[in-house]
Amino acid sequence: MIINVSDREFHTILAALRWWQSGEGERIDHSEFWVYDELATNDGEVKELTLAEIDDLCERINDPRPQVYLIQNKFTPELWWSNETGWGSCAGADLFNGTEQLSLNLPVDGIWVPLEDLPIEVDRKEREIRLWQRVI
Repeated sequence: MIINVSDREFHTILAALRWWQSGEGERIDHSEFWVYDELATNDGEVKELTLAEIDDLCERINDPRPQVYLIQNKFTPELWWSNETGWGSCAGADLFNGTEQLSLNLPVDGIWVPLEDLPIEVDRKEREIRLWQRVI
């Protein structure tokens, strides 16, 4: 499974894994918890995740559905890629799953954007259903 994580999420995951590795789960010593706080914030470079953000991350990690991607133009963000028509509106953009994201070459000027990171509410459910039908 491959998921995209932000810098903040990455450092929280790293801190949690180091905490688990150390065996602190069995003998929690809060006096030394600062070590994991430094890992989770990358020595103060990023803000630590809230409990709600940690819950969202856990849900994403535990979600069995494939991650859905679109290709956005990195210089003109309102343009999205369609294999049939090239650059155009978001409504006409193609969907790609995680395997395709790893194996396909991006068009020139393109960047991968996870569907859930889109700033606007697009027809996400319809798109996810179409991707599921294509995967099955």
